Amino acid sequence: MAIFRVGQQFNPYLAIEGRIGTTVSDGRSDGDRVALDALYGGYIKGMLPLNPWFSPYVIAGIGGAEIHRNYEDFHSNEAGLSYGVGTEFNLGGGASLNLEWARLINNGNNVGFDYTADQFTFGVNWHPYFW
Repeated sequence: MAIFRVGQQFNPYLAIEGRIGTTVSDGRSDGDRVALDALYGGYIKGMLPLNPWFSPYVIAGIGGAEIHRNYEDFHSNEAGLSYGVGTEFNLGGGASLNLEWARLINNGNNVGFDYTADQFTFGVNWHPYFW
């Protein structure tokens, strides 16, 4: 999965964030194929900076996905409440590492089968500082 994030941090404790992404490869099983064409979300991010290098956070907002299949219900769009927890490790110079778990889709339905979609990510971030 590849995800692009953009946001604005208002103070050390609060930020907003927008995300858009897609899968790098499709899921395949028994001749059926599923692709996550688009993944998107808008979040409020609450952070707790414990020291200059470590900051756990929570996110809450609206997330969704556009799913493409080669079987019944060819296309679907799922959207709803999305939330998660993570932590960011400051490396200096605007660079950081982060670990995050997020519930992207809650109460989704795929051809009559209910599902949820969770994501666990590890990322490298760069925070440009504009004057």
